[in-house]
Amino acid sequence: MSGEDQEMPGGSGASCGGWRSVSAGLLLSALVALSQASGVLAGSAAPGPWADRRPTPLPVQEIYPVLHRGKLCIGGGLVPAAEQPGPSARVFCYDPAIGHWLDYPDLPLPLHHPYLLSIDRELWAIGGFRADGDGFWQMQSSVYALSPGALEWRTGPALPQPQAEFSAAVIDGVPVISGGREPAGRANGAYDDHVESSRTWALVDGAWQARAPLPTPRNSSATAVLQGRMHVIGGRQSRPVGNPVNVTAHEAYDPNTDTWQQLAPLPQAQGGFAAATWEGKIYAFGGEQFDPAARTFHETWVYDPDSDSWSAGPDLPFGLHGHGAVAMKDGIHVVGGGRKVAGGSTTDTHRHLLPVTR
Repeated sequence: MSGEDQEMPGGSGASCGGWRSVSAGLLLSALVALSQASGVLAGSAAPGPWADRRPTPLPVQEIYPVLHRGKLCIGGGLVPAAEQPGPSARVFCYDPAIGHWLDYPDLPLPLHHPYLLSIDRELWAIGGFRADGDGFWQMQSSVYALSPGALEWRTGPALPQPQAEFSAAVIDGVPVISGGREPAGRANGAYDDHVESSRTWALVDGAWQARAPLPTPRNSSATAVLQGRMHVIGGRQSRPVGNPVNVTAHEAYDPNTDTWQQLAPLPQAQGGFAAATWEGKIYAFGGEQFDPAARTFHETWVYDPDSDSWSAGPDLPFGLHGHGAVAMKDGIHVVGGGRKVAGGSTTDTHRHLLPVTR
């Protein structure tokens, strides 16, 4: 594990005689200073392989964060409000070098579920939902980009149609989005105005071009890039009557051949969760379900492409959904999310996992 994850000598410190003469006050001050410098909160180390890091600047869920120029960036999402959670325009990035979150220019408008991508040194926000008096689920086709050092976001090439809660990735420099939800007709303000989408788009020469459709249309999947392919994992599908139902489907898109391959399904149907790639394997964390019984998941699953199989990984300390997972140099960071299904119990979670590989 990295130096910031190593515990200080415990007990009397018999093997560290130099520590014996340090007063309790000086020792506490040293530990606090060390924790502040590394972004680790004093006294907050999680048991096992998980460790706490500096919380997000505000509780937030329904996010799609990204690694951008060495920083973990979050934009938009749902944040607590007086009556019900509302969309946010805030953008902030975690700098592991200093262990702090940095404010970036706000999005042009508050959005929940915008998908962040890092494209050609710019930070992009794609799709998502606007929420105001005309409806909480106004799906967007808008694209915004923030150039290095810019004080405002510029408008990027809009999607061919409104689309959100999709999977997205940049593969060999080409942005790709797939699946999620799209308006069923002209209405676009309520959740039931939308249906699952199979549409896949690639941004080529500044324009979105249609690609092979997602074989299993669904939304709220976990997404990860592994070996040059975008993996779309789990997710959920709406029904004409009743709550959405989770699926176990796992499919990978190869942009070089414009084809999808069906892979080993998740051991458990999960939606509203997040995934990241670490040393050749995919780690998928948490999620939620509405049916048959509403609950959040704490499970972690690890996908091995060599055997095309899943195994149990180090579980989250508690159930979480609507969060993000980003792999950085020191391991995987899990941020934000809610501990209860739907929009309640939003958290400022920031947990760090350094997977032990064998």
